[in-house]
Amino acid sequence: LVDSGGQYYEGTTDITRTIATTKDGRFSDKFALDYTLVLQGHIELATAIFPEGSSGSRLDVLARYSMWKYGRDFQHGTGHGVGYCLNCHEGPHRISPAHNTVALVPGMIVTDEPGIYIENEYGIRTENIVQVVKSEYEGFCKFDVLTLCHIDTRPIVREILTQSQIDFVNDYNERVYKTLSPFLEDAEKAYLRERTAKI
Repeated sequence: LVDSGGQYYEGTTDITRTIATTKDGRFSDKFALDYTLVLQGHIELATAIFPEGSSGSRLDVLARYSMWKYGRDFQHGTGHGVGYCLNCHEGPHRISPAHNTVALVPGMIVTDEPGIYIENEYGIRTENIVQVVKSEYEGFCKFDVLTLCHIDTRPIVREILTQSQIDFVNDYNERVYKTLSPFLEDAEKAYLRERTAKI
């Protein structure tokens, strides 16, 4: 698990990816399931449409529900505000089961970072930065994903994903490839093309 970020004049980044390594290209059933459950939670929050004025505590369950069905959970908040060249974790808003009355309003930046951690075995987290924007429905908001780093599809248990979740992964990875590939050398581009292939 790599949780990384940087401070730039253009903004502050915060990203987490699970780098899945294996000697023979196969992952244990337990790891693959947990990886997929984290991804499902990440997608359900990223694609949420919610009433204007909703606080992050009202949305937190979206990132956890897929895990709860398998008796899994995580003991940290699902998202935090991101400061501009100040604190990476910056309020007043957050996405967490802890009560918070601060509404998520268009323009706010927040992270989407569910995870599963098995002591002495592995940690899994997928984190992107998202922005609250108005949705196509009057009085409702949604998230626009700002982070552009491919999601590793190798450990995914495709059979438990819904079609809309599969579409999210494919569309997101294609967006990553189309946006970043013009800046890459041939070998890097080939690697990214392989890693962003449709599932």
